[in-house]
Formats: sequence, structure tokens, C-alpha cells
Amino acid sequence: MTTEELCLLSVARLAALIARREVSAVELTEAYLDRCDRFEEAFNAFITLTPERARAEARAAEAEIADGRHRGPLHGIPIAHKDIIDIAGVATTNGAHPSFTRVAAVDATVVARLAAAGAVAIGKTNLDEFAEGPLSDNPWHGATRNPWDLSRSVGGSSGGSAAAVAGYLCAGATGTDTGGSIRNPAACTGIVGLKPTYGWAPLDGIHPFAPSLDSVGPLARTVEDAALMFAVMADSGGPHQIPDSGTLLAGGVAGLRVGLCPDLVPEGVDRRVLDAIARAAEILAGLGVETVEVAFPHAEDLRRAGTTILFAEGYGVHRDNLRARPGDYSDEVRTSLMIGADITPADHAAAKVEQARLRRAFEAAIAGVAGILLPVLPSTAPSRDGACLVDGQPVDIRDSAIALRMPVNLLGVPALAIPTGYMDGLPSAMQIVGAPWREDLVLRLGRAYEEATPELRDRRPPEALCMAQDQEKA
Repeated sequence: MTTEELCLLSVARLAALIARREVSAVELTEAYLDRCDRFEEAFNAFITLTPERARAEARAAEAEIADGRHRGPLHGIPIAHKDIIDIAGVATTNGAHPSFTRVAAVDATVVARLAAAGAVAIGKTNLDEFAEGPLSDNPWHGATRNPWDLSRSVGGSSGGSAAAVAGYLCAGATGTDTGGSIRNPAACTGIVGLKPTYGWAPLDGIHPFAPSLDSVGPLARTVEDAALMFAVMADSGGPHQIPDSGTLLAGGVAGLRVGLCPDLVPEGVDRRVLDAIARAAEILAGLGVETVEVAFPHAEDLRRAGTTILFAEGYGVHRDNLRARPGDYSDEVRTSLMIGADITPADHAAAKVEQARLRRAFEAAIAGVAGILLPVLPSTAPSRDGACLVDGQPVDIRDSAIALRMPVNLLGVPALAIPTGYMDGLPSAMQIVGAPWREDLVLRLGRAYEEATPELRDRRPPEALCMAQDQEKA
């Protein structure tokens, strides 16, 4: 097996090779660093690469494994972190003006947990400014480009993490999701992204966007890989004990029920996206999963409460800096954040009451259903200015965030983005949305669908794009 072929393997497959000492952590890390040297200029996935740190961590992992101290499936696996997540001793830029950059003193808890599991930190990934945006077109650090088509957006705000995984520059990555920022780039790049139940993965050491909507989770190339990362990142104990990754995926799906919820599918979604989701339901039906229709006639309430909370809390996080140094924000982000200045504390409090009501209503609506299948995007990855075609008509991807992705954050429930097909050579996707704390059911459904559609899981971005860039650099 060549070093190039190593980079194409899943975390689960790499873990098995490392455990049997057929591949070393050092060899694997060098292989990914080589791809970063060759293709990072094309993708602009990273703000900061940490090659010497990665090599040192890989050497330590290799020595431990040789000594019989194997920590588990992430030991020696190169992982990237979104650059609003702290790594001790490394600059955290938040994708913002250089005046906001600081060197973290300690690891964010999710970083510390992945490191304790033996993961190798390969770098900090690009994102929208302060994670505020759906395109990863950063005014301070440049646009991240999509490995499927360099003229296309990679989605946002965790776009650098998605590009690094989809472009085989690392084995997995962390992202955050306040209004779709894991699921959007996962959908744009044909990979898997898990937004966990609110509160299950700790947020300390991560710059907030809207604290009561924020989540942190994994981006990976397979559902199993996402489960491996999530099992390490999530909190244990209390009433919702996190199982190990094997337990998360244990059991079949026969006898489960999935829902289709037309109430949560707004106008303006390409018919081909909806047809692909209908085909996914049929494929699951072939595995013994019953499809039912779920009613939830509260889409407008979700939109109204979600936008109030998002903008009120976003403004609250940045209020002092917006007053003291407004010029250190881009015009677009400053304008967006300032929307929250007109939202009163009473408005925010009322929206939080409405949020609680909607969460109760949603849990009642999906009782007995393992998950519901919904679009992530109205179409495929847009151009870098946000434009995409829906049934042949131009739309702006920004207009879809509140309707398609925000409800999951307001409801605080888990959602798994997974590819469902390809349109005009670009990935399309769905999200499997579940009940609180039932990541196991969401992941089981996702894995069953993935295993039934290996042609989707195994399809790769056109290497010709990478090779063309490689030849230009040479």
C-alpha cells in the first residue's frame, strides 16, 4: 500500500492497521503532511498547520503502541481542529481580524479528550469569520475551496474542516454547529457530519457564537468514523451515559421507523434533492425500516424563535468589541451581529420560553420514530458567492440556513448529515434528525444507509483537480 493510498482509508481501517502494527502513526502522519504540502494551496483548508507538533505526537503514539500501551481506535490518527477551538500553545484566530488572535493556554476539553485517546493534532482549520456565515469565504484568511470543484464554496462555517477531510488532508476533524455549520459543509463536500444533542459535548475552550444553540461535533468520511470521534468527545455520566462507539452502532435497523416531515421542508428545495431523500427512505425500507409521515406544523415558530435567540446571543457575545473596535470586524459580519442590538432582553426571554415549548412538541411528534429525513441544503454546493440553482432557478444559499438547519439547533436534537447522491457531479445530502440523546439511533440509521450505498461512501473528489494544482506548483 502506498502512502497516498493510506490517506484514503477510513479511521476505522487505519486504526486496525495501526493496532496490528502494519502501519505506524509516524508513517501515517507523514503521509497526511505530504498531502497538505501538495494540496493545501488548492483548498486553503487550514489557517495554521502544526507539522512539528504532529510529528512529535505521532512519535509518542508509535512508542506507546510498540510498548503495548494502545489507547484505542484514535491512537495515532491525525485530526484537525476548527480554529475557534483552543489547542494549548497554538494561536486561535477565530477566523477573525489579527487583533483577535491569541495563543491558547490550555486545550479545549474536546481537544484534550481526543489527545488523551491518542489523536494527533495536525492543524487548525479555516472558517467563516467568528463562525458567522455559510460559505467559509474568510476576509482575513481567504476562501476555502471545495475539493469537488475549486470554483464552488465548501459551505460554512466549518468549511476548512470539511475540505481537509474531503480532500484527504487529515483523517477526521472537529467542527461547531450553531445554525448548520457542521451539516452544511459536510453536505457540500460529500462527507459525514454529526451535530450532537445540545449539551452532550462540552464547549469550554471554544469561542461562542450563540451559547444556547452552539454544539461541537465530528466531521468524518464514514458514519463509523464519526461515531468513533463522538464517543471520545462527548460527556459521560449522568442520566445519559455515552456508550462506546461499538455500542453506538450495535444492532440492526429492522423494525425501526423513520419519518418524513413535509412541514419542515420549505419551498425552494430542488426536486432532485427531495427525490434522493425519498430514495433513501426506500433503501431503508428494504432493510426493514418503516417510513411514516410526521406532522410538526411549527416551522414559522421555529424560524421566529431561532432568529431571535441567534441574533440576540450573537450580539451579546460581541457587544463590547463591537462598541470598542467596530473596524476590526468585516462589514458583513458587523452588520449581521448588529441586528441583535435591537432585540430586547424581554424578546430573548420570550423566545427561550417558546424554544422550550417547541422542544416538548417535537419530542412528542417523533415519539416512536428513530429519526426524520430532511434536506440539509436546497441544492448542491453553491458558487463562492453563495449562488446555486434550484430546479434551474438561481437562489442564495444564505436564505436556506434558518429554514433547513436552524430548527435542529433550536430544538437541541442530534442530526447526522450524510450523502444521498450526486447532482451535476456534486454531492447532495440529507440529515437524519433524532430525539434528544439518541445519537445511537441516528448513527445506526446512517450507517445502515451508508452500507447499502457503498457507491456513495466510496466516491472521491476528482483527483484531476488535485493533480492539476500539483503540476502547477511543480
